This record gives sequence, structure tokens and C-alpha cells, in this order.
Amino acid sequence: MDPALSDPQVRISSYLASIDALIAQGGSATDAFTKIRTGWKAANTDPTAAELEANILKAISTGDAGKVEQAMLAAQLAKADRGQIRGRIARGVLPALRAAYQATSADNYAGIAKRYDEAAGRLTKCAAEVDITLDADKVVALDAKQRTAWMDAGAIAKEVDRLLAVLLEAAALAGIPDTDSNLGTRIALATDPGSAHRRRVFEAWQSKG
Repeated sequence: MDPALSDPQVRISSYLASIDALIAQGGSATDAFTKIRTGWKAANTDPTAAELEANILKAISTGDAGKVEQAMLAAQLAKADRGQIRGRIARGVLPALRAAYQATSADNYAGIAKRYDEAAGRLTKCAAEVDITLDADKVVALDAKQRTAWMDAGAIAKEVDRLLAVLLEAAALAGIPDTDSNLGTRIALATDPGSAHRRRVFEAWQSKG
């Protein structure tokens, strides 16, 4: 494993990127999740020297010695290296984010699965009209309906591939194991082979590229 991947801060960034990909496709997150994420962002945001000095000047203008002391202390603390503190609290932030996400994980997975199924269904209809693997130079001999199906299939196939990646991510975030390492799991999530021969299904999947 890449040593960086064991760093909880790196894992948090990767986790949040995965969540963002789902949200971009219509997924959602709970208020609890959003609050933890906002708090983690704040923990990783250091005030600038100009901001600290402005706060001190603002405190001085009040004439309140207590506020001046607080502003001066805040400026002093801000200069300290917070890296070690962030590294320690990240170990607790990541499980907190995961726990907060679980309330919407099933709905997000179901929503992506529905969109994937719809796109896959449209691709299947195109394949029923024409051999979508035909080379472009052979398309001119087809009738208008077949040419349209062939041309549509290219764009739909790209959509299916894109949604498949999001579907597998949504499944992993929902707690379905081995989505990135088990071919059988991926096939089960993405297809409905019915009674088709298991080895033939695996061979077809592996040759799809």
C-alpha cells in the first residue's frame, strides 16, 4: 500500500472526493455530515498574519484589556505548527464522517443504480437495433434507424462507463465490500446475467474494453 494512503488526512480527502462525485450525480449528505466536514475544513484553515493583526487592532480599539489579550494569544497560538494536532484528530474525523454518511448511503446508491440501469437499458435498445461494435465504414450501408442507433450507442456507452464508476463508488461507500478488487462483485452490481454461463459472463466482461 502507498504509505500516503495510510495517512488519515489523505484518506479523508479521498473520502470527501468520493462523496462529492456522488453529490454531483444527485446524491445527498446529512446535516451532521456537512457540519463535520465544515468543522474539519475550519481545522485545516490557518488565519493569515494580516487577519490576526486586524483582530488585534480591532480588540485594541475596544479598550478592553481582556479582548486584547485574547487576540494576542490567538495570534501567538496560530504561529504554532498544527500538523501533529491535525494528524491526531483526523483519526477520529474519518470514522465520524463515515458514520454520518450512512444515513443517506442506501438512498444514494439506489439513486445511482437507477440512473445506471436506465442508461444501460438505452444501450441495450441500441444493440437490439444494430451491432454497435461495427466499424464506422460499415455504417453507411445501414438504414436510417440503424445508423441512429449506432451513433447514439457511442454516447450512451460513455455515459454507462461513467455511471458504472460512480455506482461502484456508491456501493463501496454504502458498505458493500470488495467492489474494487472482486470481479464477481462488480459484475453482480452492474449486470443481471440471469442463467448465463458464469465463465462466459466473466470473459465477456473482461473483453468489453
